[in-house]
Amino acid sequence: MAVEAKVGWFRHRVIAEGVEYPVVSGPRGWLSVVDSRGGATRVRYDGLRDRIHIEGPDGLLEIRIRSLRDTTFQWRGHVYRIASKLSGRIIIYEDERVAAEGKLASSGRWVFEVVSPTLRSIERELVLGLAMRPSPMYLT
Repeated sequence: MAVEAKVGWFRHRVIAEGVEYPVVSGPRGWLSVVDSRGGATRVRYDGLRDRIHIEGPDGLLEIRIRSLRDTTFQWRGHVYRIASKLSGRIIIYEDERVAAEGKLASSGRWVFEVVSPTLRSIERELVLGLAMRPSPMYLT
């Protein structure tokens, strides 16, 4: 499923399957993607520590970005590795399979194709959290 995220000064947007979901700002930098899935899933990017936090009914996730090597994180018993390319592309691997792949489009939107069924429960928040990270070379 394709998920797009655009981070702006005053408004953030998430688009999945052609439907735009409003993003609501909360206290301490938390953002919630409003939809009909139920539950309150929210995301926050901590620029000081370079971490992405996701909280929801399925659990807590903290992604610690590593600048000199691939970033890894665990979600629902699976280990994922985030690899970046110099071309501005991001690939998330589950073992050696591609779980998600994304790039920064010329429109300023991050466009991701999420393949892993395990990541689907947090795909909107994950893409929004990755889009909030300001580095142009991304994870390098």
